[in-house]
Amino acid sequence: RDSHTDRAMRAPSTARRAMCMARLHSTARPSIAGNDTAHTRRAVSFQGSSPLDPLPGFPNLRRLREGSPIMRASCPTKCPPEERENIRSKLGVRSLVDLRTADERHGDPLPPLLWDSVVRIRQGGKLKLNEGGTLTYPPNEAAVRSGEEAEEGVVLYNVPLYTTRRIMRWVLLNAPLWEKPQLLSSLPTVIGFQQPSPDTLQLYNSSLSRHGLQGHNQFLLDTCGEQVRAVLELMCDRANLPMVFFCSLGKDRTGVVSMLALHCGGASREEIREDFKRSSVGLEGVRAEVMASLEKRGLDPEEFISARTELVDKLFGHLDAKYGGPDAYLDRIGFGPEWRERLREVL
Repeated sequence: RDSHTDRAMRAPSTARRAMCMARLHSTARPSIAGNDTAHTRRAVSFQGSSPLDPLPGFPNLRRLREGSPIMRASCPTKCPPEERENIRSKLGVRSLVDLRTADERHGDPLPPLLWDSVVRIRQGGKLKLNEGGTLTYPPNEAAVRSGEEAEEGVVLYNVPLYTTRRIMRWVLLNAPLWEKPQLLSSLPTVIGFQQPSPDTLQLYNSSLSRHGLQGHNQFLLDTCGEQVRAVLELMCDRANLPMVFFCSLGKDRTGVVSMLALHCGGASREEIREDFKRSSVGLEGVRAEVMASLEKRGLDPEEFISARTELVDKLFGHLDAKYGGPDAYLDRIGFGPEWRERLREVL
Protein backbone atom coordinates (compact mmCIF):
# COMPACT_ATOMS: atom_id res chain seq x y z
CA ARG A 1 0.00 0.00 0.00
CA ASP A 2 1.15 3.54 -0.59
CA SER A 3 1.64 5.97 2.30
CA HIS A 4 -1.65 7.74 1.60
CA THR A 5 -3.57 4.47 1.99
CA ASP A 6 -1.69 3.65 5.18
CA ARG A 7 -2.63 6.99 6.70
CA ALA A 8 -6.27 6.56 5.72
CA MET A 9 -6.48 3.12 7.32
CA ARG A 10 -4.82 4.33 10.52
CA ALA A 11 -7.02 7.43 10.92
CA PRO A 12 -9.91 5.93 12.93
CA SER A 13 -7.67 4.38 15.60
CA THR A 14 -5.52 7.52 15.81
CA ALA A 15 -8.60 9.69 16.34
CA ARG A 16 -9.84 7.26 18.93
CA ARG A 17 -6.58 7.29 20.83
CA ALA A 18 -6.34 11.07 20.68
CA MET A 19 -9.46 11.30 22.83
CA CYS A 20 -8.24 9.01 25.62
CA MET A 21 -7.68 10.26 29.15
CA ALA A 22 -4.81 9.55 31.47
CA ARG A 23 -5.46 6.91 34.07
CA LEU A 24 -6.90 8.19 37.34
CA HIS A 25 -5.24 7.06 40.57
CA SER A 26 -6.77 6.71 44.00
CA THR A 27 -6.26 4.76 47.20
CA ALA A 28 -7.46 1.15 47.11
CA ARG A 29 -10.77 0.73 48.92
CA PRO A 30 -13.26 -2.13 49.29
CA SER A 31 -16.53 -1.96 47.37
CA ILE A 32 -20.20 -2.77 47.99
CA ALA A 33 -21.35 -4.16 45.74
CA GLY A 34 -43.16 -9.23 30.57
CA ASN A 35 -44.66 -10.79 27.57
CA ASP A 36 -42.85 -10.79 24.20
CA THR A 37 -43.86 -7.94 21.93
CA ALA A 38 -43.24 -7.43 18.25
CA HIS A 39 -40.30 -5.15 17.50
CA THR A 40 -41.18 -2.14 15.41
CA ARG A 41 -37.63 -1.81 14.09
CA ARG A 42 -36.53 -3.56 10.91
CA ALA A 43 -36.49 -7.35 11.30
CA VAL A 44 -33.11 -9.05 11.46
CA SER A 45 -31.89 -12.62 11.37
CA PHE A 46 -30.69 -13.01 14.95
CA GLN A 47 -28.55 -15.89 16.18
CA GLY A 48 -27.95 -16.60 19.84
CA SER A 49 -24.89 -15.75 21.89
CA SER A 50 -21.75 -17.61 20.92
CA PRO A 51 -19.40 -19.12 23.54
CA LEU A 52 -15.69 -18.69 22.87
CA ASP A 53 -12.80 -21.05 23.57
CA PRO A 54 -11.93 -20.62 27.26
CA LEU A 55 -9.08 -18.25 28.04
CA PRO A 56 -7.42 -18.80 31.44
CA GLY A 57 -8.25 -15.95 33.81
CA PHE A 58 -11.05 -14.63 31.54
CA PRO A 59 -14.18 -16.55 32.65
CA ASN A 60 -17.73 -16.23 31.36
CA LEU A 61 -16.48 -14.97 27.98
CA ARG A 62 -18.85 -15.06 25.00
CA ARG A 63 -20.04 -13.03 22.03
CA LEU A 64 -23.38 -11.24 22.33
CA ARG A 65 -24.42 -13.07 19.19
CA GLU A 66 -22.72 -15.36 16.71
CA GLY A 67 -20.13 -13.39 14.74
CA SER A 68 -20.64 -10.20 16.76
CA PRO A 69 -17.58 -8.01 17.44
CA ILE A 70 -18.98 -7.28 20.93
CA MET A 71 -18.18 -9.72 23.73
CA ARG A 72 -19.11 -9.93 27.40
CA ALA A 73 -17.12 -11.53 30.21
CA SER A 74 -16.14 -11.56 33.86
CA CYS A 75 -13.32 -9.27 34.96
CA PRO A 76 -9.95 -10.70 33.76
CA THR A 77 -7.88 -9.58 36.77
CA LYS A 78 -6.59 -13.14 37.28
CA CYS A 79 -5.41 -13.53 33.69
CA PRO A 80 -1.89 -15.06 33.81
CA PRO A 81 0.89 -13.16 32.01
CA GLU A 82 1.43 -15.86 29.39
CA GLU A 83 -2.21 -15.62 28.29
CA ARG A 84 -2.51 -11.84 27.99
CA GLU A 85 -1.27 -11.67 24.43
CA ASN A 86 -3.88 -14.28 23.47
CA ILE A 87 -6.61 -11.79 24.29
CA ARG A 88 -5.21 -9.64 21.52
CA SER A 89 -4.26 -12.36 19.06
CA LYS A 90 -7.27 -14.68 19.50
CA LEU A 91 -9.97 -12.08 20.01
CA GLY A 92 -8.49 -9.12 18.09
CA VAL A 93 -9.73 -6.83 20.87
CA ARG A 94 -9.40 -3.07 20.31
CA SER A 95 -11.13 -1.92 23.48
CA LEU A 96 -11.99 -3.12 26.97
CA VAL A 97 -14.90 -1.55 28.89
CA ASP A 98 -14.73 -1.90 32.68
CA LEU A 99 -18.09 -1.36 34.40
CA ARG A 100 -16.77 -1.73 37.95
CA THR A 101 -16.66 1.01 40.55
CA ALA A 102 -13.47 2.98 41.14
CA ASP A 103 -13.15 1.17 44.48
CA GLU A 104 -13.26 -2.20 42.70
CA ARG A 105 -10.82 -1.13 39.99
CA HIS A 106 -8.19 0.14 42.41
CA GLY A 107 -8.65 -2.73 44.84
CA ASP A 108 -8.36 -5.37 42.09
CA PRO A 109 -6.72 -3.67 39.07
CA LEU A 110 -6.51 -5.10 35.59
CA PRO A 111 -3.12 -6.48 34.54
CA PRO A 112 -1.38 -3.64 32.63
CA LEU A 113 -0.44 -5.84 29.70
CA LEU A 114 -4.09 -6.32 28.81
CA TRP A 115 -4.26 -2.76 27.53
CA ASP A 116 -1.90 -0.13 26.18
CA SER A 117 -1.09 3.18 27.79
CA VAL A 118 -4.47 4.72 27.08
CA VAL A 119 -7.31 4.88 29.57
CA ARG A 120 -10.41 6.90 28.98
CA ILE A 121 -12.89 7.69 31.72
CA ARG A 122 -16.40 8.00 30.34
CA GLN A 123 -18.38 10.28 32.60
CA GLY A 124 -21.68 9.50 30.92
CA GLY A 125 -21.70 12.59 28.71
CA LYS A 126 -23.74 12.31 25.52
CA LEU A 127 -21.91 11.30 22.36
CA LYS A 128 -22.95 13.12 19.21
CA LEU A 129 -23.92 11.04 16.19
CA ASN A 130 -22.86 13.07 13.15
CA GLU A 131 -23.97 12.88 9.53
CA GLY A 132 -21.95 10.18 7.84
CA GLY A 133 -21.90 8.04 10.97
CA THR A 134 -18.92 9.57 12.78
CA LEU A 135 -19.06 10.13 16.54
CA THR A 136 -17.96 13.13 18.57
CA TYR A 137 -17.04 12.56 22.22
CA PRO A 138 -17.81 15.19 24.90
CA PRO A 139 -14.96 17.73 25.29
CA ASN A 140 -14.55 17.00 29.00
CA GLU A 141 -13.85 13.35 28.15
CA ALA A 142 -11.35 14.07 25.39
CA ALA A 143 -8.17 14.97 27.25
CA VAL A 144 -4.65 13.57 27.14
CA ARG A 145 -3.20 10.08 26.82
CA SER A 146 -0.43 8.57 28.91
CA GLY A 147 2.67 6.90 27.53
CA GLU A 148 4.08 6.81 24.04
CA GLU A 149 1.79 6.88 21.02
CA ALA A 150 1.42 3.44 19.46
CA GLU A 151 0.24 2.63 15.97
CA GLU A 152 -2.20 0.03 17.29
CA GLY A 153 -3.35 -0.67 20.81
CA VAL A 154 -6.07 -1.73 23.18
CA VAL A 155 -7.97 1.15 24.80
CA LEU A 156 -9.33 0.67 28.30
CA TYR A 157 -12.56 2.56 29.02
CA ASN A 158 -13.56 2.93 32.66
CA VAL A 159 -17.33 3.39 32.81
CA PRO A 160 -18.51 2.70 36.38
CA LEU A 161 -22.25 2.11 36.20
CA TYR A 162 -22.56 3.33 39.77
CA THR A 163 -20.46 4.33 42.76
CA THR A 164 -20.23 2.58 46.11
CA ARG A 165 -22.00 5.46 47.84
CA ARG A 166 -24.77 5.62 45.27
CA ILE A 167 -25.83 2.04 45.96
CA MET A 168 -25.42 2.62 49.71
CA ARG A 169 -27.84 5.55 49.47
CA TRP A 170 -30.31 3.39 47.54
CA VAL A 171 -30.08 0.64 50.16
CA LEU A 172 -30.68 3.17 52.95
CA LEU A 173 -33.71 4.73 51.25
CA ASN A 174 -35.27 1.35 50.43
CA ALA A 175 -34.51 -0.47 53.69
CA PRO A 176 -37.39 -1.53 55.96
CA LEU A 177 -38.03 0.75 58.94
CA TRP A 178 -36.57 -1.68 61.43
CA GLU A 179 -33.24 -1.66 59.57
CA LYS A 180 -32.88 2.07 59.10
CA PRO A 181 -31.54 3.01 62.59
CA GLN A 182 -28.55 0.72 62.22
CA LEU A 183 -27.90 1.85 58.64
CA LEU A 184 -28.21 5.51 59.66
CA SER A 185 -25.34 5.04 62.10
CA SER A 186 -23.13 5.07 58.99
CA LEU A 187 -24.68 8.24 57.52
CA PRO A 188 -21.32 10.16 57.43
CA THR A 189 -19.99 7.41 55.16
CA VAL A 190 -23.07 7.45 52.92
CA ILE A 191 -22.86 11.20 52.32
CA GLY A 192 -19.09 11.11 51.73
CA PHE A 193 -17.56 12.45 54.95
CA GLN A 194 -15.85 9.13 55.76
CA GLN A 195 -14.42 6.20 53.83
CA PRO A 196 -16.54 3.04 54.15
CA SER A 197 -15.08 0.49 56.56
CA PRO A 198 -15.33 -3.27 55.88
CA ASP A 199 -17.92 -3.54 58.67
CA THR A 200 -20.05 -0.78 57.14
CA LEU A 201 -19.91 -2.37 53.69
CA GLN A 202 -20.86 -5.75 55.13
CA LEU A 203 -23.82 -4.18 56.91
CA TYR A 204 -25.09 -2.55 53.72
CA ASN A 205 -24.43 -5.67 51.66
CA SER A 206 -26.52 -7.69 54.09
CA SER A 207 -29.37 -5.25 53.59
CA LEU A 208 -28.87 -5.33 49.80
CA SER A 209 -29.18 -9.14 49.92
CA ARG A 210 -32.77 -8.76 51.12
CA HIS A 211 -33.59 -6.95 47.87
CA GLY A 212 -31.81 -9.64 45.88
CA LEU A 213 -30.70 -9.39 42.28
CA GLN A 214 -34.11 -8.13 41.21
CA GLY A 215 -33.70 -5.10 43.49
CA HIS A 216 -30.12 -4.58 42.31
CA ASN A 217 -31.16 -4.64 38.65
CA GLN A 218 -34.04 -2.23 39.21
CA PHE A 219 -31.69 0.12 41.07
CA LEU A 220 -29.34 0.03 38.09
CA LEU A 221 -32.07 0.79 35.56
CA ASP A 222 -33.72 3.53 37.61
CA THR A 223 -30.64 5.44 38.79
CA CYS A 224 -27.84 4.68 36.33
CA GLY A 225 -29.44 5.36 32.94
CA GLU A 226 -26.81 7.91 31.91
CA GLN A 227 -24.01 5.40 32.47
CA VAL A 228 -25.92 2.59 30.74
CA ARG A 229 -26.36 4.85 27.70
CA ALA A 230 -22.64 5.69 27.74
CA VAL A 231 -21.75 1.99 27.39
CA LEU A 232 -24.27 1.41 24.59
CA GLU A 233 -22.85 4.43 22.74
CA LEU A 234 -19.32 3.01 22.96
CA MET A 235 -20.61 -0.14 21.27
CA CYS A 236 -21.80 1.99 18.34
CA ASP A 237 -18.30 3.35 17.62
CA ARG A 238 -16.72 0.94 15.14
CA ALA A 239 -13.29 2.29 16.11
CA ASN A 240 -13.78 0.49 19.45
CA LEU A 241 -14.52 -2.90 17.89
CA PRO A 242 -13.92 -5.72 18.64
CA MET A 243 -14.80 -4.93 22.26
CA VAL A 244 -15.07 -6.85 25.53
CA PHE A 245 -17.15 -5.31 28.32
CA PHE A 246 -17.25 -6.70 31.84
CA CYS A 247 -17.98 -6.06 35.50
CA SER A 248 -16.87 -8.29 38.38
CA LEU A 249 -18.70 -11.53 37.55
CA GLY A 250 -19.88 -10.49 34.08
CA LYS A 251 -23.43 -11.40 35.05
CA ASP A 252 -25.45 -8.60 36.65
CA ARG A 253 -24.20 -5.17 35.55
CA THR A 254 -22.88 -6.77 32.37
CA GLY A 255 -26.13 -8.74 32.11
CA VAL A 256 -28.40 -5.69 32.28
CA VAL A 257 -26.39 -3.90 29.57
CA SER A 258 -26.41 -7.11 27.48
CA MET A 259 -30.19 -7.44 27.73
CA LEU A 260 -30.71 -3.92 26.46
CA ALA A 261 -28.11 -4.32 23.69
CA LEU A 262 -29.64 -7.63 22.55
CA HIS A 263 -33.08 -6.02 22.55
CA CYS A 264 -31.71 -3.32 20.25
CA GLY A 265 -30.24 -6.08 18.08
CA GLY A 266 -33.64 -7.69 17.52
CA ALA A 267 -33.31 -10.64 19.89
CA SER A 268 -36.49 -12.22 21.21
CA ARG A 269 -37.16 -12.40 24.93
CA GLU A 270 -36.37 -16.13 24.87
CA GLU A 271 -33.00 -15.50 23.19
CA ILE A 272 -32.17 -12.92 25.86
CA ARG A 273 -33.10 -15.44 28.56
CA GLU A 274 -30.78 -18.02 27.00
CA ASP A 275 -27.89 -15.55 26.90
CA PHE A 276 -28.38 -14.64 30.57
CA LYS A 277 -28.58 -18.32 31.58
CA ARG A 278 -25.18 -19.02 30.00
CA SER A 279 -23.49 -17.29 32.94
CA SER A 280 -24.30 -20.34 35.09
CA VAL A 281 -21.99 -22.38 32.88
CA GLY A 282 -19.50 -19.56 32.34
CA LEU A 283 -18.88 -19.15 36.08
CA GLU A 284 -18.81 -22.85 36.94
CA GLY A 285 -15.01 -22.99 37.08
CA VAL A 286 -14.80 -20.18 39.65
CA ARG A 287 -18.05 -20.89 41.51
CA ALA A 288 -16.50 -21.93 44.85
CA GLU A 289 -14.13 -18.94 44.89
CA VAL A 290 -16.92 -16.50 43.99
CA MET A 291 -19.32 -17.85 46.61
CA ALA A 292 -16.68 -17.59 49.33
CA SER A 293 -15.99 -13.98 48.32
CA LEU A 294 -19.71 -13.09 48.30
CA GLU A 295 -20.22 -14.58 51.75
CA LYS A 296 -17.21 -12.73 53.14
CA ARG A 297 -18.65 -9.44 51.86
CA GLY A 298 -22.04 -10.07 53.50
CA LEU A 299 -23.94 -10.90 50.31
CA ASP A 300 -26.16 -13.96 49.93
CA PRO A 301 -23.93 -16.32 47.86
CA GLU A 302 -26.73 -18.41 46.34
CA GLU A 303 -28.69 -15.33 45.29
CA PHE A 304 -25.84 -13.28 43.90
CA ILE A 305 -24.23 -16.04 41.85
CA SER A 306 -27.60 -17.01 40.39
CA ALA A 307 -28.40 -16.60 36.69
CA ARG A 308 -32.10 -17.46 36.87
CA THR A 309 -34.00 -16.64 33.70
CA GLU A 310 -36.90 -15.28 35.78
CA LEU A 311 -34.65 -12.27 36.49
CA VAL A 312 -34.85 -11.39 32.79
CA ASP A 313 -38.65 -11.52 32.91
CA LYS A 314 -38.72 -9.36 36.04
CA LEU A 315 -36.36 -6.81 34.49
CA PHE A 316 -38.48 -6.45 31.35
CA GLY A 317 -41.61 -6.47 33.51
CA HIS A 318 -40.18 -3.50 35.42
CA LEU A 319 -39.38 -1.72 32.16
CA ASP A 320 -42.94 -2.34 30.90
CA ALA A 321 -44.62 -1.26 34.14
CA LYS A 322 -42.56 1.83 34.94
CA TYR A 323 -41.47 3.14 31.53
CA GLY A 324 -43.87 1.62 29.00
CA GLY A 325 -41.36 -0.89 27.61
CA PRO A 326 -37.64 -1.17 26.83
CA ASP A 327 -37.78 1.20 23.83
CA ALA A 328 -39.47 3.87 25.94
CA TYR A 329 -36.79 3.40 28.60
CA LEU A 330 -34.03 3.72 26.02
CA ASP A 331 -35.68 6.87 24.65
CA ARG A 332 -35.77 8.29 28.17
CA ILE A 333 -32.05 7.74 28.79
CA GLY A 334 -31.18 9.29 25.42
CA PHE A 335 -30.56 6.16 23.34
CA GLY A 336 -33.18 6.86 20.71
CA PRO A 337 -34.23 5.09 17.49
CA GLU A 338 -31.26 6.34 15.43
CA TRP A 339 -28.80 5.01 18.02
CA ARG A 340 -30.68 1.71 18.34
CA GLU A 341 -30.59 1.20 14.59
CA ARG A 342 -26.84 1.83 14.59
CA LEU A 343 -26.31 -0.71 17.37
CA ARG A 344 -28.48 -3.22 15.53
CA GLU A 345 -26.21 -2.89 12.51
CA VAL A 346 -23.08 -3.37 14.67
CA LEU A 347 -24.46 -6.46 16.39
